[in-house]
Amino acid sequence: MRHFSMIPKFFLLIILLLVIFCSKENSTEPDSTPRTVANFKMEMSDNIVPVNVSFINQSKEADSFRWEFGDSTFSTDENAMHLYETAGSYSIKLVAIGEKGSDSLVSVLELIDPPVEIFLNIGAARIKLGDPFSKVVNLHGNDFTETQHSGVNSYYWLIEYKSKGLAFWTDIVTKEELKLTATITMINVQSPYKGITQESIGIGSSRSDVLAAYSGVYEGPNYLHYRVGTSYFEFKDDKVRGIQIDN
Repeated sequence: MRHFSMIPKFFLLIILLLVIFCSKENSTEPDSTPRTVANFKMEMSDNIVPVNVSFINQSKEADSFRWEFGDSTFSTDENAMHLYETAGSYSIKLVAIGEKGSDSLVSVLELIDPPVEIFLNIGAARIKLGDPFSKVVNLHGNDFTETQHSGVNSYYWLIEYKSKGLAFWTDIVTKEELKLTATITMINVQSPYKGITQESIGIGSSRSDVLAAYSGVYEGPNYLHYRVGTSYFEFKDDKVRGIQIDN
């Protein structure tokens, strides 16, 4: 009888060993591959449009990327730069993709319109006489036309942002030197530029308001150009059509 009483214990031992064996068979080693994490920061001179924003990628364990700039444009560069010309709230999204899958991060960028610019004899559109042409491009972008004037191998250059009513003249440089060493020697503003002088004269101001605000002299035929110091106002139909600042 004692011999047969050992049988249940024997079966219990077999079952226990099977459970342990199956547990080991079904167990897997934990995945030690680091997880993909999307992260970035934004850098800019200020939050006033137009402004170039640099997007610095700080993601981990990722080897491909997609930036969405919140204005229906995107980039697949690791680090990106984007020009914003319109004020508003932009949702910036970075998708980072790596061996462990993907991760995304969204950050909101708030940009505002510039306050009405006050200028006289020094500059306009956030550009001053003597500033490098590279600053113009950084602030206003590459959507300009360029025209060369005078010279044989080197020229004065007229740079026009027609949609903004801005024109910049440079010193004498070659085509290759334009974006590298050229400086601004004259600025002309027209509609739709909205800046005003310290005496509240801007595009569209009346001739009578200009004469009341400034003591100057007329230059050119038909009283179209009224010079004040190193700047002058150009009239059309007795209203200011353009303001030029030079040295």
